[in-house]
Amino acid sequence: MDPDSARLHTLFHLYTNATCTAEERHEYLQLVKQQQYADALQQLIQQQLEQTDAEGELNPARAAVILRSITGGGAGGKRIALRRWAPWLAAAVLLLAAAGVWLVYDGKEEQGGQPPVADNNDIQPGANKALLTLADGTVVALDSAGNQVIQQGAVAIRQQAGSLQYDVQEGKAATGTNLLTTPRGGQFRIVLPDGTKVWLNAESSIKYPVVFAGKERRVTVTGEAYFEVAARADMPFMVDAGRHTALQVLGTRFNINSYDNEPALVATLLQGSIKLMQTLPDAPAPLILRPGEQVAVQQRPGSKMQADTARVMAWKNGVFNLDGVDIKELMRQLERWYDIRVVYAQQPPDIRLFGKISRNKTLNNFLKALEDYEVKFKRQGNTLIVLPGA
Repeated sequence: MDPDSARLHTLFHLYTNATCTAEERHEYLQLVKQQQYADALQQLIQQQLEQTDAEGELNPARAAVILRSITGGGAGGKRIALRRWAPWLAAAVLLLAAAGVWLVYDGKEEQGGQPPVADNNDIQPGANKALLTLADGTVVALDSAGNQVIQQGAVAIRQQAGSLQYDVQEGKAATGTNLLTTPRGGQFRIVLPDGTKVWLNAESSIKYPVVFAGKERRVTVTGEAYFEVAARADMPFMVDAGRHTALQVLGTRFNINSYDNEPALVATLLQGSIKLMQTLPDAPAPLILRPGEQVAVQQRPGSKMQADTARVMAWKNGVFNLDGVDIKELMRQLERWYDIRVVYAQQPPDIRLFGKISRNKTLNNFLKALEDYEVKFKRQGNTLIVLPGA
């Protein structure tokens, strides 16, 4: 067995036993995309299927539904060209089901098909909306339809198409701090006075001066934000992100997830470099992140690991990326995006989801993509009750 095939064998068993790290999962998913490993992967699946078949714990009917979705045989969706893989893909679906992993399919309309019927009781997805608190305490409501100029001394704040931009008159002094806050069901984009671009996810905020002065550019963030920082070697960009954690950056692109109800603060670097520091008296040495790396901070920073950047950036790109997500994590995302409350009738099943679903779907249409799995839902107004599966 060549080294690459041996590595695939190792990763396959770690993956199907749900004992792989995030880095190993990323490596495995990259390997199985390569045509040269198709035969080896088929053999591994067949061996595992023979082992699990005798236990009688698989659900072929449910696997068939998932398989039809993957291959385009269901109600809508693009057909995948790799038709010859379908026989062992069916076995793969069965195997994933046995391992507590479910594929979520984002069905599209067939060409010439009828659009979904409108449901007046449905909950719409989030949209561009935010509140801007000016230095004098004035609060301005912002949305995607707004088109206005807010004058704040020597600073002109221009709102257009779900975005905010600051323009400072040359030669004029400007002071004060502004706060941009997105509610549940909201998102917004801002261009800071230095040209740095920031995207805020739902239930997030950024606090910043109307003009950056002094030796550094410092902002404070809650929730989730993606940054494209304007390069200024003479004035480092600092982000206070909560949990006694600060990031020092130069010109860079990164994402910070610091929701209070998530188990850890997660910083992910896409380009440039970041120095992650803790502001505690006995803080460990700073960590330097390189592109493609991320670190999670609970009480103390964990080890650096390779990031699944597609999953990290999915929210900004209008997608829920469910790769490796469990039910509770998904429900927290839905609470923020659809402005709902989630309660559990009992402990939800310990399963992992894989797939992608558009953030533009209404809540009911989103939930339909999950209806074949070991979890059911009941809605009472803005409350979503998670029930045990049938």
